[in-house]
Amino acid sequence: MKSTLKLTLIVATLSLTACGGGSTSAPSNPPVSQTCANGAADWPTCTPAVTPANLQKEAPAPTYASGSVQLQVYSELAAVRQALKLGPLYQNVKLDLSTSNHAGFIDVNIDTNPTAFSHSEDAALPGFTGVTPADRGVFAGYGNAVAEDVVSNNYSGAIQSPVQALLGSVYHRASILGQCFKDVGIGYRNHVTPIGVIINPVVINLGYQTGCQTNASDFTYSYPMANQTNVPLSMVPEAPLPFTDMPKDQFGNFDWKNGTSYPITIGVAAGSVLIMDSMTVTEQGSTAALDMRVLTAANDANKFLASYQITFVGKSPFKPSTTYNVLFKGASNGRAFTKSFTISTAASNN
Repeated sequence: MKSTLKLTLIVATLSLTACGGGSTSAPSNPPVSQTCANGAADWPTCTPAVTPANLQKEAPAPTYASGSVQLQVYSELAAVRQALKLGPLYQNVKLDLSTSNHAGFIDVNIDTNPTAFSHSEDAALPGFTGVTPADRGVFAGYGNAVAEDVVSNNYSGAIQSPVQALLGSVYHRASILGQCFKDVGIGYRNHVTPIGVIINPVVINLGYQTGCQTNASDFTYSYPMANQTNVPLSMVPEAPLPFTDMPKDQFGNFDWKNGTSYPITIGVAAGSVLIMDSMTVTEQGSTAALDMRVLTAANDANKFLASYQITFVGKSPFKPSTTYNVLFKGASNGRAFTKSFTISTAASNN
């Protein structure tokens, strides 16, 4: 029987480098214009005009093979972005080449070099096409405006796919839900180590070589979405740690399963500043608010989070098969808003 290994997510984005991955400068979203006499300082007596969205049209049908992991990942990405009203991602064959190259590098080297499962390539090893994701994007002919996520296609239970795994984290979620990106490429290799450990690396590149797409200035979203069901109980392990108070188990390992809830993110238009007035998560039928970590651009020790989103992670897991009420009150671009919704959890994490 083959054994399995749950690998910690690693991500390198345009504003994030993890596990030795490379990056370029962060995407420059245009600031949201204010039309009040004194801008946001006039809120709430003056409400700025809405700057309209500038999003791509519906993406052409992808050319990934039917039944392939690449098509599964592309379809899930497209579905969640559409549900959140984010701009669509267009399949880009040059990013497909870049990700396929890196997945191949991991495949041929990981048995003898475990650090190959990362964003950095060693020029001395076979399959090398560039040290960083940006380098590999240039090698493939796309350019250097490239972000990268690397994840194992080896999940089960409440988290059953690479996209669900990425969405179950803090930094990776921010990456694949990035508002600026226009293009996507997906690479995959089926890899089982000599001792039967399933690796199966999935590499996702996101790019914006021709400039950003933007949402309207009054845009807001939440993830999980309102009325979402089968929400996992805990977050997915990722590196680097998004917070410093992670407990450890009896073996000295970070106890993600018992020390976190599934993350809840509230976001607004990129280039904006999200101001929080209050946030509570309560079990349905109870008034006691859960103890949640509040992760913002201001308190992010790794300096990876943006000012237009706030993520909340509980200090213990959600209860199984339970409905929670989420209430967020805040403001952005001179507009106050409230998000009140429910989510329902999975029967277990296993």
